[in-house]
Amino acid sequence: MFMRWHRIGICAAALAGLVLAGALSAGNPARVAQDKDPKKGNTIGLHLLEKNAGAHFGDWAIWRYDEGGKSLFLINQKTRYAIYLPWTSNGWVNYRSNSGEWYVLFSKGEAKPQNRDDLKIAPFLDKKPAQAIEHGTYKFVEKSNVNGKDVTILWTVKVTPDLIDFHCDGYDDRMTIRRASGQVIHNGRTFGAK
Repeated sequence: MFMRWHRIGICAAALAGLVLAGALSAGNPARVAQDKDPKKGNTIGLHLLEKNAGAHFGDWAIWRYDEGGKSLFLINQKTRYAIYLPWTSNGWVNYRSNSGEWYVLFSKGEAKPQNRDDLKIAPFLDKKPAQAIEHGTYKFVEKSNVNGKDVTILWTVKVTPDLIDFHCDGYDDRMTIRRASGQVIHNGRTFGAK
């Protein structure tokens, strides 16, 4: 009788090990559990945000915005600066000053005013997401047309405890926001308010 229970125990332990190994390779739930902040509620992966859903990252609210294509609004809740980043972008971003004026910032050069009345950001400005963004690395792939050519755009987004780094892989453009800062770094240029 003892041998039978002993074998069942060994089989159960082996099965639990296989399940855990499969789960870890399929998304590392151990890391996910570690990243939860009990003071701020649950976390959610950036790739899991549904249309008009959001997550917070320090002073920032990150909202999925799909009008005109899959994209994000990144809104600094203290300064009210905002960024519009469509996944079809080859590195350019639109940003909104705290006074409500929109600008376009390309890979190089100075920001230029741009009318973006088409971006319906108002409903997101004062909303506060209940979930925190989950730490990890995310990849977003979209088709786009650049200079008359159909191309595939790949963005790699790395969320750490201190910053979020957005990297457009094919064009080597980079944008970084920090948890407790209203400033944004885009290809070495800084904009936004502290």
